[in-house]
Amino acid sequence: MKVKSVLALILVVCLLLSYNLSTYASPTSATLQEKAEILGTLKILEGSNGNYLLNEKLTRAEAATFAVRILGQQLHVLLNADTYRKESSIFPDVDASLLYAPYVGYCAKMGILSGDTTGKYRPNDHITEKSFIKIILSILGYEINTDYTWNNIYKKAYEVGLVTNLLYISKEEDNVDFKRSDAVDIIYNALTTKEKSTGKELFYKLIDSGVITKSEAVKLGFIEDSVETDIEEIIVFDQETVSVVFNEPIVYFDDVYIYKSLDEDYELDFEIEEVGENFILLKTKKHGPGVEYTIEITGIEDTEGNVKDVLYGAFIGVIPDKVESNF
Repeated sequence: MKVKSVLALILVVCLLLSYNLSTYASPTSATLQEKAEILGTLKILEGSNGNYLLNEKLTRAEAATFAVRILGQQLHVLLNADTYRKESSIFPDVDASLLYAPYVGYCAKMGILSGDTTGKYRPNDHITEKSFIKIILSILGYEINTDYTWNNIYKKAYEVGLVTNLLYISKEEDNVDFKRSDAVDIIYNALTTKEKSTGKELFYKLIDSGVITKSEAVKLGFIEDSVETDIEEIIVFDQETVSVVFNEPIVYFDDVYIYKSLDEDYELDFEIEEVGENFILLKTKKHGPGVEYTIEITGIEDTEGNVKDVLYGAFIGVIPDKVESNF
């Protein structure tokens, strides 16, 4: 039996308890280090013991790798590495045998990046800010010379939300001292930026590809749950009938457990009698009068797709009315 937290609370009809498992700041308030750690959690940024080399410059090869990870396509690229190595041959200076080649090949095939005027990609050169922003804009579905130009790329980046500094509206000169810290800021902003074609925030690509779940996206602050799912009340009808009522409609849950609050190894047998829009009706084995029981429900999903990992509630076993004797 898995370890459960003991709830030592006394309630006659119901007890409510839920946990906020988020350990990250919201997207709008995160520090640079927090952003880096979140990108690490999303498998976009790699580091060692919290060191993400934020003061180092970024190569063009690394930028292609970031692009693939932002889209949640790293596993796909690795599984089809030979195919994308061939695609990288479009650039004469990309060695198809090197680790970064499949990433470059994928991005080239998807139209995410292009070479210089001579057709070379220059994978080992440090990428400039404009070139990196162009890659991110391409990921979002914006095309150069259609949606923006090289001269006003900074203004476009500001308009869509990749950068927040007002100076970018009029900025034109490229930043050749572009660092990984700058890339972290742009990638982080990009994840909550809507794609041009779908109107959905970019982080949904990571959900669709299975890199993270909706529940994890909520914890990381990318999805705001308009109503956080909770147990509104637990109604005890009699010694064998209990109803768990939620504060909003639910569409799914994983498991339900009932056990004595002060003896978690003692599980109370039950069957699910009925599942309504916002309640679960349970038919239990006769519970002890005055005994406190904990109800644990896992994997609760609401109508918006938000998932609550676990909810706890408790109830006190009903004390039956005394039957008066006729003798």
